[in-house]
Amino acid sequence: MNKKLNLDAFKNREIVNKLAQEIKLISEDMAPVKIMHICGSHENAIVRYAIRQFLPAHIKLIAGPGCPVCICPVEAIDEAITLSLQPKVTF
Repeated sequence: MNKKLNLDAFKNREIVNKLAQEIKLISEDMAPVKIMHICGSHENAIVRYAIRQFLPAHIKLIAGPGCPVCICPVEAIDEAITLSLQPKVTF
């Protein structure tokens, strides 16, 4: 069964602002936090939905190097698959 996730609540400005306020309240006594993600799709969503603007200044989202699948050229992935199919090769 392919159940579609309902994200309508996250499109509601009032709900989003309440969530941002909750994050601010919960985290106000925290030391600075840096969260690194490695996926280009994550960075795309963070930028697209302006998530950084809803975080307090002491919480930073840092874009990492990119996931191996996203940043590797197709030829490198094809080569890895070819190598992995060779006898007595563990890849």
